[in-house]
Amino acid sequence: MSNSFYHERYCLTKAQREIIEPLLPAPKSTGPPGLNPLTVFNAILWILSSGAAWRDLPPQFGNWNSIYHKFRLWCADDVFDNILQVLVSDTEKYLLVEINSTFCKVHQHAAGTLKKHGNQAIGV
Repeated sequence: MSNSFYHERYCLTKAQREIIEPLLPAPKSTGPPGLNPLTVFNAILWILSSGAAWRDLPPQFGNWNSIYHKFRLWCADDVFDNILQVLVSDTEKYLLVEINSTFCKVHQHAAGTLKKHGNQAIGV
């Protein structure tokens, strides 16, 4: 497997980039050129999705330490909270999942027998 496979697998699509890009902080206008915010976001997605260590970030994303530094700054500046608020605010696309007891697996010996002492977990 090539490194480009790992790089492309976790990257945002064009439609996703159009939604996320305005919500990301702009690079600094002074000093040396900063990191591209979309590249940083894709690198963070790669780390979070793959479960890899920061040092294992593929070189296509840039220096792992620079990406980690941006991640820490964005966490402190609530960038991810703001992105999630915007994404969740669109209630038409939000999926509600309800889990009840019919989805919970129980050991065969735990089902249907009443306790002899104490309160029942489920009212009978």
